[in-house]
Amino acid sequence: MTRIPDLLLLTFVAISSPAQAREPAPPPTVEVTLKTLSIGPEITDTIYLQAHPEAPPSKLTFHKYRRSDPIEYKGPAQLVFFRQEPSPDPDAPPRRIPVARSFLRPEHPPEELLLFFQTKTEPDPDTGALFDVVGMDDSTDTFPKNSVVVFNATGFNLYGMVDKTHQEFSSGPSDVFKMPPSLYTAFAVETRTEYRMVFENTLQFGEDTRVILMLRPPRRKHSIRFQCYSILERVFDEEAEAPKEKEDS
Repeated sequence: MTRIPDLLLLTFVAISSPAQAREPAPPPTVEVTLKTLSIGPEITDTIYLQAHPEAPPSKLTFHKYRRSDPIEYKGPAQLVFFRQEPSPDPDAPPRRIPVARSFLRPEHPPEELLLFFQTKTEPDPDTGALFDVVGMDDSTDTFPKNSVVVFNATGFNLYGMVDKTHQEFSSGPSDVFKMPPSLYTAFAVETRTEYRMVFENTLQFGEDTRVILMLRPPRRKHSIRFQCYSILERVFDEEAEAPKEKEDS
């Protein structure tokens, strides 16, 4: 014979268990060092990222030819970039207007470079996005000194050669290539009848640098000469001593 207290306990478990099971698990927290770059027109918007749940939003900076200062990120794998607008309620915090999103892979590297393209002049009606964001592994284990990555931001599939390696270059970052003192590069685009050369040059860079070779569409309409510029970063060995400051006399 079931006692009343036992029956009440079973009833409580039956009622409470489904509700507890429906509670979503919090998203896993990831930690990564982020840097940013801009591609294309200058980014004039003031864009923020909530880099840490217990800190104010971090204001992002964008440069064309060099990486930004690092941001130490701790939060969900979905990165939401936003601008701020005053709230109608003067006592409320500013409104956050999303302008771009990016997702960190489960096996994300310890350092991620985020490249921002402004692809729209008006916010997307569904997502509010103004930018596309492409991430690439920026850790020195994967992308060490004396190496080069080709970043195809032309909107075309390219076929070409870096040093002595022939390869197809789709949109985004390429594999990492070792960088000799003189680096021969050539890229072509396929037309209906032939391959047309769009860039060819022998480039030289200093030692202890790593280089992103950025490929962009032509500046002039109807031109087939694609733009190419370099984003350089010096890489120092961890055991190397930092230069000593001169003592005041």
